[in-house]
Amino acid sequence: MGLLGGILGGIIGSMFAGTWGAVIGAGIGYSLGNQKKTAFTPSADSPLFPLIRALAKIAKADGVVSASEAAFVSELLRDFAKDSPDLRKQLKAEFDHAKGSDSSFADEIRALKPLLPPDARRSAMEIFCTLARIDNSLDDREKALLFQAEEIFGLSGFVNAFFNGSRRAGKTVSSEKSLDECYRTLGISAAASDAEVKKAWKQKSLEFHPDRLAGKGLSEAFIEFAEEEMKKINLAYETIMRSRQK
Repeated sequence: MGLLGGILGGIIGSMFAGTWGAVIGAGIGYSLGNQKKTAFTPSADSPLFPLIRALAKIAKADGVVSASEAAFVSELLRDFAKDSPDLRKQLKAEFDHAKGSDSSFADEIRALKPLLPPDARRSAMEIFCTLARIDNSLDDREKALLFQAEEIFGLSGFVNAFFNGSRRAGKTVSSEKSLDECYRTLGISAAASDAEVKKAWKQKSLEFHPDRLAGKGLSEAFIEFAEEEMKKINLAYETIMRSRQK
């Protein structure tokens, strides 16, 4: 899982205007692309706030929000509110408040679950797992929260697969990807023209390119995650273009 509609086009529209865009599209009910810097008013069924609050609970689970965790969340908020400074401030305030609020992590996940389609729940889990591991350690309290989210979302085995799978074990990305998966990776539909496929590939590549991330103070774990995402993006593009040459 910048670093972060149509990773996440179409599942959530544009909650994340960048890398994690897929996680937010479907349930938002408003546009962040408005050129006017008007006050942000989320719809009642927006998944944005429970997601932010859940992130705060994970970041603070071990007692302190590390520099790597803070940088990761800051990057997410930047992409969430790409065209709205006011929204970014509002999300930051929500995150800071949630770190010490009485609401539980499980409460936030239960509130979030009905607001996200199944694919978006998996994307949300990727964000949670990445945040928990971003400082190159995985505290037992963080892992306990991840297992709670996994159970509530109905994604049995997700956490162990995430930390034991190719993303963390250094295995190569599988080349056995369906075309549907490849189009989803690039955030486009199968009806996209060759030019649109190439444009989407370039945009996604920019989000994870090592040169773009250099100097941002991000952890080694996050850089490793970005490198794996780049492999997936490149594989998706190559697979799509090969299929069109047949």
